[in-house]
Amino acid sequence: MTHDVAQPSGTSDGPVSSTSEVLDSGRDQPGFPADRSSELFDNFYHRELPRLVALARALAGPGAADDLAQEAMLKAYRHWSKLLTYDRPEAWVRRICANLATSLLRRRAAEARALVRLSARRQSVALSESHDAFWDQVRHLPRRQAQSVALRYLYDMQVLEIAQTLGCSEGSVKVHLSRARQALAAQLVADTEGSA
Repeated sequence: MTHDVAQPSGTSDGPVSSTSEVLDSGRDQPGFPADRSSELFDNFYHRELPRLVALARALAGPGAADDLAQEAMLKAYRHWSKLLTYDRPEAWVRRICANLATSLLRRRAAEARALVRLSARRQSVALSESHDAFWDQVRHLPRRQAQSVALRYLYDMQVLEIAQTLGCSEGSVKVHLSRARQALAAQLVADTEGSA
């Protein structure tokens, strides 16, 4: 059994007939790529969510990964009609997820500093009980370096793709990746010498 859904004509001042009508509303906007015209939010969500969880896990640890990915998807849903006009809406949602992870780490760091001040003695605050040593070191890098490394190694992105995702120049990404590699290599040497 099929149900016919009334298509909007000209201006739409009346009630919306279906969810797909809302999600497809960007189709008629100028610059809307034809190959994305039939993509609904559900398809986008199911394709991108696992990748967002991996990105959030790399940047903020496993404990917050699901929540950060879901929050980024919620923002994408709220802006879906606009995102449909983008060539790469996945780059937008990845940038949102990376920024949310960075904000979370800043809040955690501020909370940790407050605890240290209140207790008048140094305390270490773990971001997660189970974490990978490499990603732990990545999370200690400056924000753009950590984001560049995560996008490079989780998504296997090239420099141009990372630049598009983060909204910066290719030269900046090259610098971030180079400095991140140097910092991670130096930490590896220090860890190796410390365990010897």
